[in-house]
Amino acid sequence: MSLFKRSKSDALTEYTCSIRFLDDTESIQLTFKKDTLGQWLFDRVCEKLNLIEKDYFGLRYVDAENQRHWLDPLKTVYKQLKGLSKMVLCFRVKFYPEDPMKLHEEITRYYLFLQLRRDLHHGRLLCPHEESIQLAAYIIQSEVGDYDPQDHPIGYVSNFKMLPKQTPKHEEKIMDAHKALVGEVPSECEADFLKKASSMDTYGVDPHQVKDQKGEPLYLGVTHLGIMTFRGSRRTQLFKWLQIRRIAYEGKMFIINHTSSEDEDVSNSKKRHQAVGFKCQTAPAAKYLWRCAVEQQLFFTLSTSSAAPKIRSGGTLFSRGSKFRFSGRCQNEAYEASGNIRRTEPPFARTSSLPNFAKKNHGHDNKNNTRQHSLASQSFREERRPLHGKLFFTYMHTPTDLIE
Repeated sequence: MSLFKRSKSDALTEYTCSIRFLDDTESIQLTFKKDTLGQWLFDRVCEKLNLIEKDYFGLRYVDAENQRHWLDPLKTVYKQLKGLSKMVLCFRVKFYPEDPMKLHEEITRYYLFLQLRRDLHHGRLLCPHEESIQLAAYIIQSEVGDYDPQDHPIGYVSNFKMLPKQTPKHEEKIMDAHKALVGEVPSECEADFLKKASSMDTYGVDPHQVKDQKGEPLYLGVTHLGIMTFRGSRRTQLFKWLQIRRIAYEGKMFIINHTSSEDEDVSNSKKRHQAVGFKCQTAPAAKYLWRCAVEQQLFFTLSTSSAAPKIRSGGTLFSRGSKFRFSGRCQNEAYEASGNIRRTEPPFARTSSLPNFAKKNHGHDNKNNTRQHSLASQSFREERRPLHGKLFFTYMHTPTDLIE
């Protein structure tokens, strides 16, 4: 008998994983078998959340080597999570839509709002001071309703942790901005938040630590616009998707082949082709960045997912490299599918980061009542520290913090 033949009992063995949600209210346990695909697990999570517009979301985990990954829907869950002492995945936004207001259902926009709220708190959504004050005010108005001096005494804003470096001076300005939002219901606050947040340079950016050709540290971000570089909080370069001809990785190097023009009417002979490389911290980090970049490019640029090419990179004399196969719908198809949704807007419970905090005057937005919970401890922290008068991303994390 072959040593590699699967036994019947092995095929029936069940494994349990935990799924964390965006609002940190709870985690659910799901069981799966060795042959269960990632798509099945993701679909069960979306059913739990009553989410139809699921193309923008994914499940993220950290492997035994502390490298982050998105759960591949085409591979088995067991193959991807085996070797982990704890099988924990987090439900997160994977593709930040170019226009959040094209999302058809309020519940979908609410989950995007929760993700961006996390991004603001953890320092991923960097924005000018006045803009951050306004975003924080939208969060408070969404949670507690209109300002009332009896319910909201001096210092009430300090109960809400919304900014990476939140000072009393910030909180005083946030309170003033909150007072000006009288009458706005949660859905309106969240829509205003999404519109403002999506206009920021760092909207949808999950920073990847790299070094440039001079060995200088910087961050790469991949969004609907293309691939960006950041020094401090300042965006220094944008490689738009139409300019990028090929994305590859070799060892620790992440390589972008691009042209000097994004104008499709310009002949190839007049376009200047260039290649730029960035050194990642590890080879697995370079592979992860490559997969993220390729998947984002296809999602945002394809007119139909059936046109997605098979992509390979990372090969050497002694290895075949990595293959990538796009699955699911592209943004164009997702927008079309949203327009065809016919169900009645589902009721859902908004969550509050504070227990027993007064909520008043939320107008007529009563179809989605607010549920209260204690915000779970968030060990993933990103600080913004001054460097020559500027701010920059700094990560402090332990292995399990990486998926936050």
